[in-house]
Amino acid sequence: MRIPKVGQLLRCIAWHIVTKPSMLTGEEIVFLRKMLRKNQKEMAELLGLSQVVLNRWETGARQGHAAANDSKIRFVYLTLQRDEYTERINEGIWEMLHRLFGKTRREALQSK
Repeated sequence: MRIPKVGQLLRCIAWHIVTKPSMLTGEEIVFLRKMLRKNQKEMAELLGLSQVVLNRWETGARQGHAAANDSKIRFVYLTLQRDEYTERINEGIWEMLHRLFGKTRREALQSK
């Protein structure tokens, strides 16, 4: 059996996960990380924490600041993922950053 448009299905699942009202589960964190094509070390660096802490989240052993960490994971996903589901959100994030810091998206990307 073949599933047509598997990539679109996976992006739709990721969108559902990242926009759900309840806390992310460990499995969902792993799914979002893999959708971004990041290993644990790379994702931990993006989140500003150690790989050990990220591993704990992914295995369901979260400790303290769970809500803030949950939001951080969602924000990183929405900022980095470029697809038909995140494009509108992503543009909104760049507009907000432009208002706060005065740089356009192009200027911010060129300064890297």
